[in-house]
Amino acid sequence: PWAAARTHTVVLLVTVVGTAYAGIRRTLLEVLGSGKSVSENLDFYTTGIDLTAAAIGVGLVITLAGLAVGTAESV
Repeated sequence: PWAAARTHTVVLLVTVVGTAYAGIRRTLLEVLGSGKSVSENLDFYTTGIDLTAAAIGVGLVITLAGLAVGTAESV
């Protein structure tokens, strides 16, 4: 039961992080697009956002692989 609990915890964690990221990304892009005084080069900000999305995607892939392994072990 502990392996299943750990797997479900990680799935929940990735879901929460992904949801929080989506909200923060939207808010940040709205502020950057509003014309307020920020750096002239918006790529500085969007590159960091994109790299964060890539890291969350890698975490999701690892989580899904762990979930598949856990399911295969229980069979």
